[in-house]
Amino acid sequence: MEENPAENGNTYFNHVDSSNKLEVGEQSRQVYVNVDEPSESSTRVKLINLLPYIKSRKKEKSFKTEYQSLPSGLCSAYDYCLNAVNKPKNRYKGICAFDHSRVKLDIENDDPNSDYINACYITGYGNAENKYIASQGPIGVVIKEFLRLLWVSQTGKIVMLTNLVEMGTEKCFKYWPDHGEEMKFGQISMTLVKEENFSHFTIRTLKISKDECGSRTIKQYHFTSWPDKGVPTDIASLLEFRSRVIKAVSPHPGPMVVHCSAGIGRTGTFIGLDYLIEEARAEGSVDVYECVKQMRYERVNMVQTWEQYVFLHDALAEWYIVGDITFPVTSYQKDYQTLLKINKTSGKSQLQERFEMLNDVCLPQRETDCSVALSEENKNKNRDLTILASDKVRICLSKPHTTDYINALFLSSYKKKRAYILTQTPLSNTVTDFWTMVVEQDVTTIVNMDITETGKDIGQYLPAIDDLKCGPYTITKTDETEYENTVYSAVTCLIKSETDDNLQRTVKIYQCNFWIQKKGTPTSAGPIFTILEDIKTWSQDNEDGPIVVHCLNGVEKSGVFCVLAATLERLTIEQDVSILQTLVQLRVSRPQIITSFEQLKFCFDAVGEYLDEFAVYANSC
Repeated sequence: MEENPAENGNTYFNHVDSSNKLEVGEQSRQVYVNVDEPSESSTRVKLINLLPYIKSRKKEKSFKTEYQSLPSGLCSAYDYCLNAVNKPKNRYKGICAFDHSRVKLDIENDDPNSDYINACYITGYGNAENKYIASQGPIGVVIKEFLRLLWVSQTGKIVMLTNLVEMGTEKCFKYWPDHGEEMKFGQISMTLVKEENFSHFTIRTLKISKDECGSRTIKQYHFTSWPDKGVPTDIASLLEFRSRVIKAVSPHPGPMVVHCSAGIGRTGTFIGLDYLIEEARAEGSVDVYECVKQMRYERVNMVQTWEQYVFLHDALAEWYIVGDITFPVTSYQKDYQTLLKINKTSGKSQLQERFEMLNDVCLPQRETDCSVALSEENKNKNRDLTILASDKVRICLSKPHTTDYINALFLSSYKKKRAYILTQTPLSNTVTDFWTMVVEQDVTTIVNMDITETGKDIGQYLPAIDDLKCGPYTITKTDETEYENTVYSAVTCLIKSETDDNLQRTVKIYQCNFWIQKKGTPTSAGPIFTILEDIKTWSQDNEDGPIVVHCLNGVEKSGVFCVLAATLERLTIEQDVSILQTLVQLRVSRPQIITSFEQLKFCFDAVGEYLDEFAVYANSC
């Protein structure tokens, strides 16, 4: 029998059993409370024991049993939800706001039912009353009520955890206007002031006004990488998102409004994560079971599936390892030196200990994840059969030379979802595939991290003197320049296609000569900084497609380059350094990125070198 992935520590899936949905009506007014609960002592765990605790629970497959003992169903009165006038205000049957915890709107026009909305107050850590509002994603008929909720609650932050449409189904009505427009329902209106897009989330600044009552500014934090019926594959991105939300100072005293579609699964998981991180900081231990149990007394079935319950544990473990290692640029050098202090017990630095823990929780690539790469027709397209493009993240060629497979995948930067393409140096039989990918993905920049080696199968993808013909493409060298005492050079090429007269693409290829083969790291990161600055200038005048970064095996040198590039991009925006979080995010797609402590330390040293050289203490955006 196939193991459930959430128990064996691999990929997570959020399966919603529709047979458990309750019909709203008198027959559904039942209380489901499981009395066979584990004791608090068996579910509370110290942070220092969290990793072995999770491993043990997964091995014993006890998380599911633990989750099933939680109170479930409509375990408090919900008479207002059943009112005939209020029934249409609920997005899903059986997901009701409890009478004792529901958010009450102001009565309008003496209508006693006008105070209902499907939203509940949730208590925060330390019995902080009404710290959160957990709400369903609004439907069209309750947009007015949702705007009233935002006004009455005096909130300064909205956390949105669903996309508007998922799997072809509307999950949330768009309750904010586009730029230059105003949305008005009753006495309340809203305008969009600003929108900032990042690789995994969007931040919108909204202005909400009420007739004769003035206006307020609200920030909406929209996490866009939580899959329908699933949990985030990239825990670090959710932790980064949460940190961004929590650190933002709101001028308004009201609770944070958190919603997904139903307002219980993703919403419960996010609120639970925030609660538990606060608990971990204050007590040095966490009790996920008790946290979820208490939330369920305030809103039905918070943390909707046991996969989400397991995810909470995994997210806490990752937060424990990397969550606090984000340093302001102003104190980076001092903070980094603290990380390098040796623990007398282990004989290792704190940074090395964290790195080893991180390697322990990062999942290795499995053969079953790479069925296309390992098929007989594609095996010879891989330089190293242990470093493959998995089925979920690989780039598919739409006009393949042979098959649609190429050992290449996208990586995100801080701001951009598909910022880089990580790939191996082409083999002789994949050169046409390489140029096909460059054309199809609108690439104008390539970084070759390798010094050409003899005795290797290196596909010649650049023209020497004469034009190079690759399938339908003709590549012509138009310029070549050497920089920085020949530590790297830049070749500019023009691509034309015999099947598309309109295609004329100029591509710049940076060829690096500063990283000696068989050395774990280069002697200095200076050339990388120079290349990144030159790419920035080049990109301003050319198409803003992804940057192709390649080395012999597609990870050893390319991975270091991408970690540094993404780290420095964030540094200039946020004025902080977050190397471990960046590494974790990139490893979701390429697990082999930076597997040696030597390379990790090089990245930390490189950032220090960058700050010393450029003294970047001002936001460049």
